[in-house]
Amino acid sequence: MNRRLLCAVLICLAQTGLCGAVEDVRGAIAQRLMLMTDVARYKWNAQLPVTDLDREASLLPLLIEAAVDVGLDPDYADRVVRAQMAAARAQQEHLIAQWQAGAAGSFDAVPDLVQVTRPAITAATTRLLVILHQHLCALGADPQWGPAPTAIDEHAWALATTALLPAPEGTCPEAT
Repeated sequence: MNRRLLCAVLICLAQTGLCGAVEDVRGAIAQRLMLMTDVARYKWNAQLPVTDLDREASLLPLLIEAAVDVGLDPDYADRVVRAQMAAARAQQEHLIAQWQAGAAGSFDAVPDLVQVTRPAITAATTRLLVILHQHLCALGADPQWGPAPTAIDEHAWALATTALLPAPEGTCPEAT
């Protein structure tokens, strides 16, 4: 491990003790939001709106059920899933606004939304929910999520991260 990276890890651990949990959750959120580039490209090429209320309404209960199945509280699952959906919309809207401002043409080699991208989003969402459940207690009251990773809109990042805490009452055992 290089010296600079080792120092950064040691400082992070000394300050918070939460680096692994925060980084795991950050990575899962980022992975999911990065998939929105392909969604936005597909919608841009097909001239589809970002928001599809009927699809979201049918998908929401399934995602909440999946979150509950991995062990998350139902009300918390609802909050988290809604936030991830809002973040996905915000990321797509951000990208499309950039393309409109730059008068972008259509994109080549965009993965099929139904056959490729949506299954990848489902897998990324499941991964996020599992990681969140595993690390929820370790995140503490105020994790430092940091700035959005490169290529992710700050507003989308804030939507995705701020809804994760606080954890529901009784989720984490009391410190002894």
